[in-house]
Formats: sequence, structure tokens, C-alpha cells
Amino acid sequence: MTSETHEALTPALQKALEDYLAFSGTQAPCDTKEFNAYQGACKAALLHIALLIKLTQKEIPADPVVPDLSLLLEQAKKELDDFSGISLDLG
Repeated sequence: MTSETHEALTPALQKALEDYLAFSGTQAPCDTKEFNAYQGACKAALLHIALLIKLTQKEIPADPVVPDLSLLLEQAKKELDDFSGISLDLG
């Protein structure tokens, strides 16, 4: 990974963490439908954060290969499931 890419991802990761902590720190709605939306937003934010962390730690090859997105989504789901027992349906 180039230092420029890493420098661009670091503020994005910091903002994503700050936004998640602010949002998840609010009172969760009591209404079932609203709670499901709230919970979905928290899960999406955690997935975004997890992917940003992985990107900041990855070495990008000189000739990158375009990966199969379905495999990436499955891998992300498995890793997110391992992260604090959170389950996410990616379809």
C-alpha cells in the first residue's frame, strides 16, 4: 500500500469510528422496526470500520488482480461474525 493511500484511509477510519461511537451511544429506539433499522446501521458501520482497518493493513501488489466480489463479501461476513459475535446477512 502506498503511503498516500494509507494517509487517505487513516482519517476515514478515524471519522468512521467517531461517527459509530456517537451514533451507537444514543438511546436505542424501543419500536421494533426502528430498532431493527438502528441495529442495521450499527452493523453496517462496523463492517465499514472492519474493512477500512483491513485496507490500512494490506499490502497492494504492483499488479493488482481484481478479486471475485462474492468471495470478498463472504470473507468479510465471516470476519465480521468473528468480531464480537455480530451476525450480518449479506445476501
